Amino acid sequence: MAKGQRFYDWAVIDLTEATPGSPQLLIRRNRTTRRIRLLPLPLTPAGALTELVRVAGSRWRVEETFQTEKGWPTR
Repeated sequence: MAKGQRFYDWAVIDLTEATPGSPQLLIRRNRTTRRIRLLPLPLTPAGALTELVRVAGSRWRVEETFQTEKGWPTR
């Protein structure tokens, strides 16, 4: 990890009636800076918060791999 470990608080809310496939909002708050990030999850299957967090966290590895392969510096 280029920036070291980061710790977040997570929450997920349904934006409409709680049914499979309804849009959800994943909320992440940095425990150090208190910065909040909203990650919309349109038309996702209902899933456990731990699974949604795992998928959201994998995004950074994918982006870093693309940057490395293109020869771009990572953040």
